[in-house]
Amino acid sequence: MPDASPQERPAPPAARPRRPRRRRAWAKLLAAAIAFAAMIPFMELAVRLLAPRPPSWLAIYRRHPALPTFALLPDARAEVDTGESRWTVRTDAQGFRVPRDGAPADPRPVALWLGDSYTFGQGVDFEDTYVGRLAADPSRRDRHVDAGVGGYGPIQYRQTLEYVLARGLRPRVVLVGTFLGNDFFDCIWSKDVAVHDGVLADDGGWKSFIRRRSHLYRLAAAALHRFRPPPIRQDLLDREMADPRSWSDGELAEAERVFRRELQRIAALCREHGIALAVLVIPRDTTVDAVARGGAPAGGDPALPRDRAVAILRELGIRHLDLTPVLAGRPVAETYFPHDGHFTPRGHALAADAMRAAWADLLLR
Repeated sequence: MPDASPQERPAPPAARPRRPRRRRAWAKLLAAAIAFAAMIPFMELAVRLLAPRPPSWLAIYRRHPALPTFALLPDARAEVDTGESRWTVRTDAQGFRVPRDGAPADPRPVALWLGDSYTFGQGVDFEDTYVGRLAADPSRRDRHVDAGVGGYGPIQYRQTLEYVLARGLRPRVVLVGTFLGNDFFDCIWSKDVAVHDGVLADDGGWKSFIRRRSHLYRLAAAALHRFRPPPIRQDLLDREMADPRSWSDGELAEAERVFRRELQRIAALCREHGIALAVLVIPRDTTVDAVARGGAPAGGDPALPRDRAVAILRELGIRHLDLTPVLAGRPVAETYFPHDGHFTPRGHALAADAMRAAWADLLLR
């Protein structure tokens, strides 16, 4: 039988259109996302039961009762886990940081500490801070009062001194810790910051809701903090302060002018009330690293903020102690937290030892 003509042959079945690979990939991703979302409540429950996490932020702030800034809550207690360290905070009835078990009554004269998060002791227990170590020294002359607050700058140091003097506190000595990673810029940054439920600059939105209530979020944030590089903003500040041209005009020149003015006003207040004054100069880890290596890298000098602050202190005749040479004798990774950037317990110990040696006549009996 002859073959059918091409016109008479049946048409082959139509090929089934292939599903694009991209569509299949998106379907898999969507299924995985749905499965992960369904697991979140069980993961949250598991973390709460097996490894409950304290907050990774401080919820111990309030609006200052008299100054246009924030302050620490009185009688606050908190445990914090930043991923690099787990530490506790306690404040007394005045909102000053004290040891975990409180500060016993002490009839000795007061050594008043003013400063930012370094003097407050961010990242470590009070007993491990340089203030706490000096306060526990059996040879101390004074009762050390830590009025340091993270985020403060020279203007707030002066305002705090005026505030406590107006309330009747008469310290024998005022000790100011100035951290040169940001204290110049703190002179021009607004500190009139909102506080919500004890947290600075918290708008109370959905992100805040998750942070406050999710232990799973805290676990993930703590893990991220171990590996995340330092904030880009600090890198930009470091580069600007390491450039000699930045100090001639613009924001940094204005910041330096206010820095000098505020230290001069603090010195005048102390002279007026017969109070001894000393300033602890705290360098950035980049400054310490540059000094330890024997010079500034190409493109700038990280020691410039330290040099300019020391020059101002000398010009004003204010007694001071620069910690840079002491810290340069140890690896930076030993004295500063890599991500957080604050002193480790070892960094605080070196600072306390340096003050005992240099300021023995001021601090010890």
